[in-house]
Amino acid sequence: MLNKLIKIKGGFVRAVKIIEDFFDEELNQRKLESYCVNPSARDAFYSISKGLHPTSRNRVHLISGTYGSGKSHFGLVIANYLTKNTSSKDFEMIFRRIREKDPNKAAEIYSVRNIDEPYLVILLESGDSEGAEHALLEGLKTALIRDNIPEEILRTSYQSALNKIEEWENKKPEFIEGLQGGSQSWRG
Repeated sequence: MLNKLIKIKGGFVRAVKIIEDFFDEELNQRKLESYCVNPSARDAFYSISKGLHPTSRNRVHLISGTYGSGKSHFGLVIANYLTKNTSSKDFEMIFRRIREKDPNKAAEIYSVRNIDEPYLVILLESGDSEGAEHALLEGLKTALIRDNIPEEILRTSYQSALNKIEEWENKKPEFIEGLQGGSQSWRG
């Protein structure tokens, strides 16, 4: 009797692992097709798209919610939005769903990314034992290498400093001891 009153749409997915799903073309497509754009997601999508305008002052967005509320699925959709043209087949169903509920927001979301230039998307994994800064730097490095940017170009001042400290630790341990002891008389 209850199943005659309540219909649950099929196609929902149990879990989304953004990094794994994003790079698996079949999984990615299936999860994009199954995404249900609820009012909160539609508003967040619209706000993020407005934030992509070069003159926007609202460029940072925090997505929060309880376990199982769809944050990762939304993140996967946004990662695709930032890297693909909105007229791609991948977005056909998502835009149709948004257009059905709010044609004005759909037009804005669509027009902002109706270009072929992708954004650099940095995908992070939770639980980095070295902290959030390390996770962000590793994610950035991975994203840049994935987009075929030579690693020599990626050498940042931060990484160069770490490399120099490691070199000193291996080749000049007395210098490191002098630094740790606060000695200012050492010249390397």
